[in-house]
Amino acid sequence: KEGLNTILVEARNTRGEVAKASVTTTLDTQPPNIFIDDPGRLVDVKEAIITGRTEPNAEVKLNGKPVTLTHDIFRGTLPVTLGKNTITVESTDQAGNKSTATREIYVYHRITLKLTIDNPVVTINDEAQPALEAPPYISRGRTFVPVRIITEAFGAKVDWDNSSKTVTITLGEKIVIMQVGNPEALVNGKKVMLDAPPEIRSGRTFVPIRFISEAFGAIVEWDAATRTVTVIYEK
Repeated sequence: KEGLNTILVEARNTRGEVAKASVTTTLDTQPPNIFIDDPGRLVDVKEAIITGRTEPNAEVKLNGKPVTLTHDIFRGTLPVTLGKNTITVESTDQAGNKSTATREIYVYHRITLKLTIDNPVVTINDEAQPALEAPPYISRGRTFVPVRIITEAFGAKVDWDNSSKTVTITLGEKIVIMQVGNPEALVNGKKVMLDAPPEIRSGRTFVPIRFISEAFGAIVEWDAATRTVTVIYEK
């Protein structure tokens, strides 16, 4: 049967004397199990440490390259690129049974956008960008920025409907629709109330940076001493 087997042999002669012997053997026809650990959130890395578990004493390969196995835990380093990466682990036990498992991991790129109130110079990942046509400002307790800074920093698409004064921002599967002067926005078709609606100033459309950033999953930090907004977005 599958697993450990004990075979017992008994011999008896004509005088009734008995001798016994036994031997154990293992039948292994099942491929080893493989569990690949979650490497966590990977940001701007070129290598990832991949760990997991499989059958003890197996031979393990990570994307075709042998890796170290300590008892039942394997560990290896794999080169990765931005975006989706596929990990393939191959495990071969001592009986020659082989199995494979795959897992997709994602490497994010971090974008750090910094802007200061009344300053037209914005930095993206510490690199100064061309001066804005109009600098960020504070209105009704909210920081407003020209909508184009979102497209440049996040890689979003912006569409402007001049007749209705409506701006549509698309980033991946997220769509945000806002109208100048309208406190109601749409996020993927769901109505959301704004503390401060978009405005037009100096011929440019300005949007509240915190709402837009957080709608797309970014983190917004405010430094009151320097009046600087830092937006951290990972894509």
